[in-house]
Amino acid sequence: MFTTALIAGDCVILDAIAKAGLLDKTSVVFIDTYFLFPETPDFLREVEQHYGFKAKVYHAADVATQEEFYDKYGADYWMVRAIGEGGEGREGGAGYLVHSPCGR
Repeated sequence: MFTTALIAGDCVILDAIAKAGLLDKTSVVFIDTYFLFPETPDFLREVEQHYGFKAKVYHAADVATQEEFYDKYGADYWMVRAIGEGGEGREGGAGYLVHSPCGR
């Protein structure tokens, strides 16, 4: 299994897997967090077509698109205010914790 976020290093590794003839033996996994650049899913389709594979794409179970996700959870869902005195984060400043519905 190879997980990819389609960053440059991932693309190099994917190319090496393909050149080694191992793509048919490797599950390629992509997680759509709905916080990606809009071009990223399109780029995934280009990469799939170029190398001749189909990635296993995972996302939040109860929504199918970024628009549905934003409607349900808000575009800033990944920011959850840290709980502290007076609702402030560490050392008196506003704090945020990363949170994702995929981690439930």
